[in-house]
Amino acid sequence: MDRRRTTRVASVGAIALLCGLLPLAESAAQERRAETSAAYSCAFPSGPQDVSAVVTADFPTTGAVDKPMQPRNISVAVSLPSDLLSALPGGDAPGLTAAAELKVQVEQGKQTAVAPWAGLTAKPVSQADEKTTLLEFTGEVPTVTVTSPGTVGFSAGHLDLVLTPGAVEGGAEASSIACDLAPLESGLLAAVTVPGEVVDEDAPSDAPKSPTAQPQDDQKRTQDDAAGPGITATADPVTIQPCPTDRPTIDWDPSFFPPPIPGNVISDNPLGGVYQCAYILGIANAAKLGSATMLNNPAGVVPAQILSNVQFSGREQRGKAQLNLPDSTSTNLTFGFMPVTATVEFNVGPTTFYARDEKSSGVPTYIRMRMNQTMRIKDVRINGVVYDVGNECRSGPMRVDVTGFDSNRDPEPPEYTVFQGGTLRSSVTIPPFSGCAHGSEDLNDLLTATLSGPGNYIELRQGWLCIPATCFILPQVKPTLPQ
Repeated sequence: MDRRRTTRVASVGAIALLCGLLPLAESAAQERRAETSAAYSCAFPSGPQDVSAVVTADFPTTGAVDKPMQPRNISVAVSLPSDLLSALPGGDAPGLTAAAELKVQVEQGKQTAVAPWAGLTAKPVSQADEKTTLLEFTGEVPTVTVTSPGTVGFSAGHLDLVLTPGAVEGGAEASSIACDLAPLESGLLAAVTVPGEVVDEDAPSDAPKSPTAQPQDDQKRTQDDAAGPGITATADPVTIQPCPTDRPTIDWDPSFFPPPIPGNVISDNPLGGVYQCAYILGIANAAKLGSATMLNNPAGVVPAQILSNVQFSGREQRGKAQLNLPDSTSTNLTFGFMPVTATVEFNVGPTTFYARDEKSSGVPTYIRMRMNQTMRIKDVRINGVVYDVGNECRSGPMRVDVTGFDSNRDPEPPEYTVFQGGTLRSSVTIPPFSGCAHGSEDLNDLLTATLSGPGNYIELRQGWLCIPATCFILPQVKPTLPQ
């Protein structure tokens, strides 16, 4: 009997996570081929260089407690600019030999370890006139053993290359090149399910041990050698895109404003408001998935263009803003096995906001902002293979209201001030999806059932307000990413 299973596919979006139930055939084999593509920054003698790598391996479909899991048929394909290879010491010698070590992060629940895929070698290659030299590293790698049930994740991490020009004579100097994953790269490769009842990891008496990576020579590594920090979404220090010098034209939603505070008269600003920029980072949860993701890109935060004090009184101010969120692309593991990558395109409408001083203290008590947006899901790939979901796979219109409290709110310190930024919070409802299909298969109900609904927490961090001339001068304009 032909048996098929449904695999849950998860991919991150900035206000919510894309999650669908995409059918994949169950293979009769005991192993599956896994693949991930990742961008690296490599420290060549001539300077840092962006490099792409494709990691593939066969993993068992399932594992067992205390039974070694053996990744097989390893391939780490690295594309290197040929001119950089020629610039290495001895680079004018014919040919090239190369070796590599890839550190693979192994994760099960809260436990992590590092499996060093060392001793990988590439066949000697001839450096012809091609602009790019492809090196494919292969070799045997350690087994991984876990002591408790649960899903075991494998992620490609730090990569070390040893490049030696001169394949025949072998007299050239070897160059060691350290390569780090580019910011926001996850390196997610595969996951293996170990059946059984998952133990509560917070229980001290029977908490599961860390997964162990066993070298091929059977020399055991100590926990200090093998264990590493958990996988996190940290990135390089925040960088920002310029604040446009041209004053924007922005609509707003006057119906969002509450009635004026009694005794206060709202006046129009004859200049149409004060033009400033703010840089915002954030996280968003998807309640049905129990997952969180990042909003905006720390490697190049897009500014929100703000017109403040468009209308004002002694205790109130009203304004409007435009936040153009970049597309969000990410990779998550399916609940079954394969990495899934997807991009979410955001169509964000104008933002309306107001601040009110309800205690006559001279400082606003709180600020509230409202924006309307839709999300479009596109460029879905399963294990590197395109999975079409249609050109118009979108959520319905979504209203996002966020609130920040100023210094009049107890307890101190303030979470948010209008000009110095801070934390803004909200809970949003994700509307149903439409226009989503894979061929003749309607995916609307699947996406709606697994993603849409209320109670999706969002937290934003805003840096200081700035004008175009000062946005690159004041370090306080750069926000911090919520944890």
